[in-house]
Amino acid sequence: TLVDGAEALAVAVVEPTWTDYHVAYRAGFRHPLERGAAGKAILSARRQPQPADEDENAPGYTLTHGELEAGACGAAAPLLGVTGVEGSVGVVMLADVVPERVGERVMHAAREVAEALR
Repeated sequence: TLVDGAEALAVAVVEPTWTDYHVAYRAGFRHPLERGAAGKAILSARRQPQPADEDENAPGYTLTHGELEAGACGAAAPLLGVTGVEGSVGVVMLADVVPERVGERVMHAAREVAEALR
């Protein structure tokens, strides 16, 4: 997800191939930065600008529930240290609670994407 004005814009979507049923949104989906995990993760990086290294004070991940779709949870982590790019990597799922491991995984994925973009 990348920033486009005051909105979060989904630019790439990967859907699981191993499930019979899942929830996803399409590339091109937009929502306000203030709603949903993807936008809120980006805003967290704006509030706490940090170097791209794994500083313990760097933004971690953001969790949301039902902000973009009733019953859907989101987890996202900001892309850090990529000049000219404000974005995040995240997942959406149908769940009452996001499992703890998901936050760590989106942070890892965001680090990998940021590294590839540098």
